[in-house]
Amino acid sequence: RLRAAGRGQTLNAASKASKVVSAVHILGTLVIFPLHLIACLPPHAEDDGFRAKLAAGCRSSEECSALREEGEHRYKACTDRAIAAGRVDLAECNDALRQRRESGQMLTARSEADEKARWAQIHADRKQDDDERVKFEADRNRFADSCTDLAELEKAASAAKKPNVASRYRATISERRASSVRKIVQSLEWRTGRAPKVEVGRDEIAAARKSVEDLRCFDEDAAIKAKATVDAWATGVEKAVADEDACQASAACMGARAAVPVCNAIRDRRTYVNEIAQERRNPGGVVDLNALHDLGQRIQDIDAGLPGLKADYKAAAHKPFGEALCVSGASR
Repeated sequence: RLRAAGRGQTLNAASKASKVVSAVHILGTLVIFPLHLIACLPPHAEDDGFRAKLAAGCRSSEECSALREEGEHRYKACTDRAIAAGRVDLAECNDALRQRRESGQMLTARSEADEKARWAQIHADRKQDDDERVKFEADRNRFADSCTDLAELEKAASAAKKPNVASRYRATISERRASSVRKIVQSLEWRTGRAPKVEVGRDEIAAARKSVEDLRCFDEDAAIKAKATVDAWATGVEKAVADEDACQASAACMGARAAVPVCNAIRDRRTYVNEIAQERRNPGGVVDLNALHDLGQRIQDIDAGLPGLKADYKAAAHKPFGEALCVSGASR
């Protein structure tokens, strides 16, 4: 009887334990089953939006990076849900995995394309820089420092794409402009600092005024200053030319001018004759034969030239030369 009572208690305990296990199993099924349902629901609208983004592709590395991050996030969210639901098989996240892989491939392709484009641009820039440097050297040798040539160099500088090449053009222009200004100013200073021969006076004035206009192309302020100097100088030259024209139209003026070298020659001859006489009267009794020879040679040269000088006077004054002209002051 005691053994039967023990077996009955054991069966009652086993029955109670079985009922507890069944209750736990039912409760677990009720909790986990909805998670299965959530994980296996159809894609949301945002899934369709992401697929549309993948289909549209990305146009920059930033867009591709954003798609890659979104793909990573979506795949991680899917795996987190599956693990929370207690499932080891992540096959339900294959679509998210494919999308993550696709977005990563798009980022890689875009990065490679951008890098390729970057190097292509670098090579293009280098080639353009080399081409423009070669053109600059050719232009610098082809064009001189005239105003027209500098204008052509200025056009080339404006057309240059590379700032360093454009600056080299402009440095060359500035250097050549300064050199041209310096040369013209120095030429004008030399020209206006002297009295030109009267017979070429008008040509000298024309040349000076042309130089002023050339200077104006390079430096307007310098040209204005130079013009004032040239005008003042030209006034004196024009007066001298007018006086010369008037003298050449007058026989008296031309005769007086032609008498000057004749009178000078006669005066010099008298001086040399006196010097010879003085040397011969040397109180010491020593005569310098070399000095006598030199003075005699000078007298002979004057005697040889006087007929020609007198003939020039007669042609200019229309009358023979008379030594009385020398007494009246026709000498240097």
